[in-house]
Amino acid sequence: MLPKQYRLTSGRDFRRVFEGGKTYVHRLFVLKVLPRSGEPTRRFAFSASSKFKSAVARNRTKRLLREAVQILGERVKLSGYDVVMIARPPMRDAHFSEVSRAVEEMFRKANLLISAQPGE
Repeated sequence: MLPKQYRLTSGRDFRRVFEGGKTYVHRLFVLKVLPRSGEPTRRFAFSASSKFKSAVARNRTKRLLREAVQILGERVKLSGYDVVMIARPPMRDAHFSEVSRAVEEMFRKANLLISAQPGE
């Protein structure tokens, strides 16, 4: 579980990310990112599309996204930004390895990962 300081919990903050954040779309999920200048931490929120009919499916997809972000750990930039990840219905049948690769790919597109090497 992410520590509280890394969680986006306020409805007002959610709206701010949805209204002003940049959107990145993947088959499995939607990534919304909003930079917060002058803030020392990053904050994440995980949601599932309302198209999921069962709570079990919604909770599973959010757990998969959370775990994929935690595995990236030190590679995620520390500077201030808010990130909302919304699971889409195809994620219901996805394996963790596929989700993990997709999260890394989308974080790279959104420039949220620290490059391991200067040429990366």
